[in-house]
Amino acid sequence: MTTNKLQEILTNSAPNAFICYNTEHVLTSLILSYYFQNKNYIYICNRFSGYRQLAKKINNQYRFTEKALAIDDNNLKDKNMPRNPLKKIIRLLFYKKHLRNLFSERLYIKPLKTSDIFLYNDGQFLSQYIVTNFDNLYLLEEGIGNYASIHFSFASILKKLHGIYPPYGRNPRIKNIFVKRPQMLPSSIRHKGSYFNKTRYTKNIPKNIRSKLVKIFLDQTSLQATLKNSALLITQPFSEDLVISEEKKLDIYEEIVDQLSQQFAIYIKPHPREKTDYSFFNSRVEQVFDNIFPIEIINYMQNIHFKIAVTLSSSAISRLNPKIETYELGDILSDDEKYFREIKNNLHNIIDKI
Repeated sequence: MTTNKLQEILTNSAPNAFICYNTEHVLTSLILSYYFQNKNYIYICNRFSGYRQLAKKINNQYRFTEKALAIDDNNLKDKNMPRNPLKKIIRLLFYKKHLRNLFSERLYIKPLKTSDIFLYNDGQFLSQYIVTNFDNLYLLEEGIGNYASIHFSFASILKKLHGIYPPYGRNPRIKNIFVKRPQMLPSSIRHKGSYFNKTRYTKNIPKNIRSKLVKIFLDQTSLQATLKNSALLITQPFSEDLVISEEKKLDIYEEIVDQLSQQFAIYIKPHPREKTDYSFFNSRVEQVFDNIFPIEIINYMQNIHFKIAVTLSSSAISRLNPKIETYELGDILSDDEKYFREIKNNLHNIIDKI
C-alpha cells in the first residue's frame, strides 16, 4: 500500500486512540489496528447494547489492540444534564468545566494524553470533552453527516463559547478530516479534507483475520449457513427514533417479508439501536441476526450468501459485497401515508422485476 497522510499518522511513534459510537466504527478501528500495529486503543461508547461485551471479546481475542475500553459516556450525560430548562442553560454556560469535572479524573482518559486521537463523531458527549482538552485530533468518516450543512441552535451558540464547535470537523483543533469524498465537504472545512479509501483496507483482510473479526462480533451459534436463493432485509430504528409507531413499523416490514418470502428465504439484520422483536416473523423468516454486528461482517462470512438485499433507506446496504443485488424502497420521514404508498409501489416493482 502506498503511503498517505492517514498512514503516516497511524505509524508514527504516538499511540492511536479510536473513539467509537457504533459497531461499524469499531470494525474500522480493528481493521486499521491490524494494518498499523502501533499501540492502538479502542474506546467503545454505550450507544448500542452489548458494548461492554464487545470490548471484553476484543481484549480476549484480538492481539492488534493494546486495549478496548467500554465507556459509559451516555449514562454520564443523562445523569448530569438537568431537565429543567433554566438549570440546563446554566449548565451550558459552564459546560467546559462540567465536562472536565466528569471526565478528567477517569482512568480511561490517561491513554488519550499521549495518543493521536481519531474521532468518528466529534459531537457526542465524550468527544466534546476531547475536542476541548486535546490536540492531535483527526476525524474519520462516519457517513452522510460529514457532507451536510450545519444548522445552528441556541445550545450550539452557548457551547461554542467554551470551544465546542458544531460537529463534523469544524473545531479548529481537528487537523484533518479523512473521508471518501473530501471535495464534497462544506467549503468552510474542505481545506481539512483528506482522502480515506476505506475499501482499500476492508477488502484486503486475510482470511485468518476475517475469521477473528467474525468471532468478535458474532457468537458461533449465529453462524448458520444461508439457504440458496436468500434475501437479506436490513431494518431501521424508525420507531426508536419516534418517526412512526412500533406497530406501524412492524406492519411495513411484515408486508415486505410476505412479498419477498414467496420467492426467497428471508434473513433479517436489525439496526444496532433497534429494540424490536422480529421473532414475530419466525414462521416466514429463516433467521434474525444479532443486531450489534456491523453489516460489513457479512462480507467476511464464507457460509453467508445472498442473492438480493432490501432496505428502506439504510446506507448500510451500500457496504455489502457488490455481487449482491441491492434495492432501496424509500425513506420514512413521518407517519404521512404517502411514504408508505411509495414503499409499497417500489416493493411491487421490485417483485415484478425479479
